[in-house]
Amino acid sequence: MGTKTVEEGSRKILEALESTRLLDAIKAILKYKEFHGSAKANFEICKSLIGATAGYVALLSEDGSENDVLFLDTGGNNCTIDPNLPMPIRGLRAEVFKTGKVLYDNNFIKSQWVKFIPTGHAEFKNVMFAPLKIENKAVGLIGLANKEGGFNHNDIKIVSAFSELTAIALNNSMMIENL
Repeated sequence: MGTKTVEEGSRKILEALESTRLLDAIKAILKYKEFHGSAKANFEICKSLIGATAGYVALLSEDGSENDVLFLDTGGNNCTIDPNLPMPIRGLRAEVFKTGKVLYDNNFIKSQWVKFIPTGHAEFKNVMFAPLKIENKAVGLIGLANKEGGFNHNDIKIVSAFSELTAIALNNSMMIENL
């Protein structure tokens, strides 16, 4: 069996896995009536699929100045910051809200963004943020961190799909609450 055949087979297996996990995310949206449940399930599926070990899902506060964290997974990293403290929109997160695009930094610890991290925060080698958009407006985000080997262009595609599904779940939840 040639190298090209093995690579093609591996690519098809990865595509099938991605499709299966996206279907799992859709099922989670249908299963959970409340946004928190579907967001948590989709986050865990996405995190597992791309190989990140930490992250969170947060919604933009009403005044737009900070993230309201729905849940946080430190990936076992030591973090001494109170998770109930405000998380201001600044640094790379601010760029995600401004551009509406998935962004990542594979050398976060040495980047310009690290100055926005408070003392006691869990250490992140690399980070990726994806906006949750409703009607083309970023209303929250998925944050992922510490992927072995760093994030890549394929991760952008995968995380974009999961952030879109999570935004759909949020929109559905808001519509149900307004009934």
